[in-house]
Parts: sequence; C-alpha cells; structure tokens
Amino acid sequence: MKRDLIKNASEQQPDITINFLTNNTTLIGLIDERTVGHILNNLLSNAIKYSNAGNTVKFTLYSHNKRAIFEIEDQGIGIPSEELSSLFNSFHRCKNVSNISGTGLGLSIVKKCVDMLQGEISVKSEIGVGTKFTVAIPL
Repeated sequence: MKRDLIKNASEQQPDITINFLTNNTTLIGLIDERTVGHILNNLLSNAIKYSNAGNTVKFTLYSHNKRAIFEIEDQGIGIPSEELSSLFNSFHRCKNVSNISGTGLGLSIVKKCVDMLQGEISVKSEIGVGTKFTVAIPL
C-alpha cells in the first residue's frame, strides 16, 4: 500500500520530494486498509498540492501506545489560524488557496474516515511555513 500511495501522490507534482520515515519494520494490528488509504491519499495529495516546487513532504509512520501514528508534514502555504476550526467542514476552502483547484471535500472525508476508525486527527500550521497533520489510529 505505502509504495502505491507515495507513487500516485508524487505523480501529481513530480518536482515535490516525499520523504518516508519509519522506525517500524513490522506494524501488527487490524486496520481497514481501504479507509487508511483514503486518509493518507487525501493528506498526501493536499500536502503536495499546496507545496511549492522543489519542496519536500515528510511522511512519518510509527506506533505508540497500541496506535499507528501517521504524520504528513509539508512546507506549503499554511492554513490561516482563524480557519482551523472549520477545516474539516464539507466544502470549506481556506481563503489563501488562491487559484489552486479543489472541492473542499478532502479533509471532511479524512475526518469521517478517522472517526470511523475511532482515531484522532490534529493539525499544526503556520502561514508561509507549512502544515503538519497527525493521525492516530488504534491497532
């Protein structure tokens, strides 16, 4: 699954590097691969879409307290702090996305998938510096 997600995401903008990091050789647990695929695909796609050419997206996977933790961190345009509370609402588009195409559905789908898996999602962002999404899913 990992290789296909990274390959598909990086084909959107080939001048973005995706750096995959993990400290696990094996992660044992029961997780719906399709649902996790939707989460990671949307987060990676957004990280690439909102990054500038030549930037790196960091994709980190590790386990902690019987949870799989996924971190997707970009060096993109960032999310205005006043919009963080609306970020997971359907059709919400941040005011700083300019002419970057999108429907405003990706992050609402991510949130629904994370909730369905009884997980948690958090975001940290700074305008002009980048955004980091962290997803924790019980194993």
